[in-house]
This record gives sequence, C-alpha cells and structure tokens, in this order.
Amino acid sequence: MRKAPGYLALLGGLAVLVGALGPWIPHQAVGLRVSGFDLFEMARIFPPVRAGAIRVAYGAFVLPLLLSALAFALAPVLDRALPTFLRWLCPALGVVLALTALPPYPAILTAYRDPTYRGRFYTTAGAALLAAAAPLLRRLPRGLAGGGLLVLTVVGSAWPLVQYGRLRPLFEPLYGQPLGVGWGVIAHLVGAALLLLAGAVALWPSRHPDEDAV
Repeated sequence: MRKAPGYLALLGGLAVLVGALGPWIPHQAVGLRVSGFDLFEMARIFPPVRAGAIRVAYGAFVLPLLLSALAFALAPVLDRALPTFLRWLCPALGVVLALTALPPYPAILTAYRDPTYRGRFYTTAGAALLAAAAPLLRRLPRGLAGGGLLVLTVVGSAWPLVQYGRLRPLFEPLYGQPLGVGWGVIAHLVGAALLLLAGAVALWPSRHPDEDAV
C-alpha cells in the first residue's frame, strides 16, 4: 500500500477534473448542456439569483477544478515513492491547471476588485501558489498531508454540490422539461471518493516510520 495514496490522489484528481468539465445540467442538445465549471457564469442569468431571493454562492463551481489541481500537486507529498518525473510533473501540472480557473479576459484585468470575480481570483491565486509550493512540502509527515487532502476534498467537493442543489431546479422551467443529473456530477462524486480514500490511506500509520515523512 506504500504507493497507494499518491496514485489514488492522481486518479481522484483526474476524475474530479473530468467531472468539472462534464455536464452537471444534462440535455439532449449538446449546446444546452452545462458543465460544472460553467455554472459559475450560468448561475447569474437567473433573476432570483441576481435579486438574492435564491442565494447561490456561484464561486463554489470553480472549486472542483482547483481541487483537481491540488490533488495532482499534492500527490508526491502524500507518496515519496512516486517516480521522480511525477514528483516534478505533478506540481507543475497543478499550477497550470489552477491558472486555467482565472477569470477570462478582460474581466481578469479588474478581477482583484470586482465583486463578481474577486473571490474566484484570489481563490485561484491561492491554489496556484499552494500547488507551486508542493515540492517544499515533501518533508511533511504523510499523515499531515493526508489530513490536509481530506479537508480540501470535503470543502472542494461538498460546497459545489450544495450550490448545485439550489441552482438545478431553476433550469427545469428554463428548459421546459424535467432534468436528470448530469454524468459530470457522478464523475465528481467518484473523484471525491478516491481523494477521501487517498487521504485516509495517508493518515493510516505506516509499518515503516521512514515512509511517514517525506
């Protein structure tokens, strides 16, 4: 099981990434499907959301993408037995992936002070910095890294689902038909489960004490 936490984190991060880019709002017409990440923009088209009658923290829909980025970056922290090329590739991939969550141009020019994008801007910047710092965290005890991953996974997976539950009913009258759950949500849940498992395995005491510190 020595290699399990790192590879579980990579698999979980990949599944969460696929889920974030996959449809959370399904529809027969491809153009009407809405991915989890795109719900950030779509949430604001509904008058009840804009008026505050239905409170939706639409910034939460950026979290799955950032969670996948951090899962990739932290995999070598969880498991020093990963191949050397992965130890350096994973943090770099995490940084690049996190930066894709930045607001689009030209909104990014004023995102640091724009109430619509400010939270997204600073959350993304923080995730990118954490991913970049991952190589410096390898000396942390494996259990501490596993606990950190558990916290990140709970927040980064559960909070978007809560907002999805509030927003999804608004799409049914808009589309004029009942809507199921998109397969992106299923992939998101599978990825979150794998990340929770990775964190739990990392927390489990090793038979070899030298494996618990990186």
